[in-house]
Amino acid sequence: HRFGINALASTCASAWGSSRELFTGGRDGSVRCWREPEGGGVPRLRFTVDEHTDWVNDLALLTDGDLTSAVVSASSDRTIKLWRPEGETGTPSKCYTLRQHTDFVKVLGYAADA
Repeated sequence: HRFGINALASTCASAWGSSRELFTGGRDGSVRCWREPEGGGVPRLRFTVDEHTDWVNDLALLTDGDLTSAVVSASSDRTIKLWRPEGETGTPSKCYTLRQHTDFVKVLGYAADA
C-alpha cells in the first residue's frame, strides 16, 4: 500500500488454497491478498485489486462452509465491492459494485449460517 492500512481480514482455509491468507484494505483504494508460505515465514503478495477510488475502510470474508467464497470491501468512495475467486489461481477477475450509499461506507457486518 502507498498509504496506511485501514482494514485486515484473515483466514486459515480459503478458496484460494489451503495456506493462511491475510487481506489488507488501504487508504490507496486497494485490497491486497498476502499468503503465508507453508511452514511459516514472511507472507508473499498474491494479488492486488485496485477498484476503489478512495480509502478502503473495512473488509469481510464471506464463507461457504470452511472456504472463503468472496471478499467484500467498504470504501469512502461510497461503494461496497464484492470479489469471487476465479479459475485455478483464485485471482478475482470480476468485481460487483453496490452504489446505493450517499456517504462513506465505514463498516461491514457478516453472519455465517450456523
